[in-house]
Amino acid sequence: MENLDSGKTVIFATPISGYNNHLVRTGNIQEDKSLVHAILTAYSKDYFLMDKKTKKDYYTKFIENIVDIKSYEEKNENYTRYKEQIIKFVEFMYADNQDELKTKNFKNILKQISNNPVYDLIPEIILKEDMLDILKPSSEVGFSKYKDEVKHSVKNYLDSVDVLNQVDDNKKVELIKKNIKHIISIIIDDIKTYEYNSFKNNILSQNDFKLINTIMDKIKTNIYVIDSTNKLPSNFNKLENNKNSKSIILIKLDNTYETIGLLLPKNKIQREFDSDNFLVQRINTFLFEPSKIVSTYPDLLQYLEPNSKPLKNKKNILTESDSDSESENENSDTDI
Repeated sequence: MENLDSGKTVIFATPISGYNNHLVRTGNIQEDKSLVHAILTAYSKDYFLMDKKTKKDYYTKFIENIVDIKSYEEKNENYTRYKEQIIKFVEFMYADNQDELKTKNFKNILKQISNNPVYDLIPEIILKEDMLDILKPSSEVGFSKYKDEVKHSVKNYLDSVDVLNQVDDNKKVELIKKNIKHIISIIIDDIKTYEYNSFKNNILSQNDFKLINTIMDKIKTNIYVIDSTNKLPSNFNKLENNKNSKSIILIKLDNTYETIGLLLPKNKIQREFDSDNFLVQRINTFLFEPSKIVSTYPDLLQYLEPNSKPLKNKKNILTESDSDSESENENSDTDI
């Protein structure tokens, strides 16, 4: 079975449909995460009608919603790592040879603050140990209150530090204070952004089935995956993922994913299914209630054994036609 070009749709045969209904598979963008693009093809009618550039923009926004800043902030280990990075940057600021301590995120921050004339003055105004105290609150305040606590600590420190109180020019003092506050704000905000992006990339780089579970929980939609080698649904996570009222179905081909749909009258294609849909019920029974197969779907009984052979080796199995039923497709309730 070959990968389809993005937007191309062909008839797809599988025993899970009973061969009495026409299923189709639709190719998706294979850049980024094809898994996510395959999900979006079924999940969003708007997405399917977009051009490639707009789809990629939509993909980015979808990922940001799936792995949002709230989900990052909820994990205590992320807050701990964030504070560790803050401390590392303080060490960097006060190091004799900063080049030796540069990392990618530190370089990005340095670009923003190094041209500020006050940056080089900070070590003379705020001692290293005091800066560590300012940026490392003693209480576990969490992300929501951390920045406010830092702002308060910086203000109190600058209002009381002797080196600034000895300067007669009040306007100059206020300008220095303003710039220091701005620099510290950039540091804590940019390190958080960098850590959040790292967190997001780690989610995206985890194995596909963990990512499916993450997305499934977020969009409240069951996501089933058909194995292209035997054209049967895979119980990839050993969990009952039929808990939601809506479902979508994908097929995995090597390292890419395509979207399964049901061909309806007037050449319409349905790619999102209710829980009472015959296809969803057959998949759920096959995966989670195999003891009922004999009485409900006896035609599936022969496929219950582990490591089923590819369909081409079975009797009375239809073959997929990539040419006879090719179509320019639309989402559910739209004409082909």
